[in-house]
Amino acid sequence: MDKCPDCGALTLMHPDFSPWCRECEWNLDPAEAAQKLTLLDRKFRAFSESIGAGLLDSLGRQQRIDDLHHSETLAGRLAAALSLLVLSFAALLLVTGAAILAMHYTEPSLIFLGLVCIALAVVARPRRISLPTSARPLSDYPALKKLRSVQVHR
Repeated sequence: MDKCPDCGALTLMHPDFSPWCRECEWNLDPAEAAQKLTLLDRKFRAFSESIGAGLLDSLGRQQRIDDLHHSETLAGRLAAALSLLVLSFAALLLVTGAAILAMHYTEPSLIFLGLVCIALAVVARPRRISLPTSARPLSDYPALKKLRSVQVHR
């Protein structure tokens, strides 16, 4: 709660609304208060809004560029190499198991080894994990979504 600058009464503050006073109707129409600005004030406000919009636009462009080039850092390259290593493990097991079965189809111990390699390849394959049905979407938490977007783009 703040005090009204005109009459000193308490005004309710809410982040989604402009403050106004019930007693003297101070700031009841914020657009009207903006019209009372001098010519220099209005020009300065328009200039600062255009600069702010330009900065926001350039920040958005920079974030899109950063999204495209995120793997050009050493950490990005290491992450890509590790990911490739993990994902190729299942393919290597599958190819090894199939080769063992194809070349040594008469020896029972090697047939068993080939089948074990194929079974491990099936277990180690990459797969998509779905969220449980009880999970709530990120859109239910706008503050968390804003924080996540800030952290991702740093």
